[in-house]
Amino acid sequence: MADHNLEGKVLADYIVKIIKDKKGRDVKRINVKKLTILTEYLVISTVEVAEQGRAIYHEIEKSLKQKGKWHLAIERDTSDEWIVIDYGSVIVHLMTEEKRHYYDLEDIFKSIRRAESLKAS
Repeated sequence: MADHNLEGKVLADYIVKIIKDKKGRDVKRINVKKLTILTEYLVISTVEVAEQGRAIYHEIEKSLKQKGKWHLAIERDTSDEWIVIDYGSVIVHLMTEEKRHYYDLEDIFKSIRRAESLKAS
């Protein structure tokens, strides 16, 4: 049965928890509601290696499917060092440190909206 409350910030926070449980680093949730009509939140995390990114991706997919939530699209680079999962109201980016530093997605939004850094509990 689909969880219809699993959208926007609630969905982003749920995904952040999964990523942290799987040891993703420097997890950020960026509110982009006022910047684009494509999504409400970006969730960005650094992964140590592509294998960790794939493991986190599979855990997110498994957990959300159990709640009746399916992705709209998935994109990966050829090395799986950057995995993008689109859930409509939330787009997830799992990136190795090298890719994250090179593309610096947070900087794109920094001048418009401050990224919310979520510290591990």
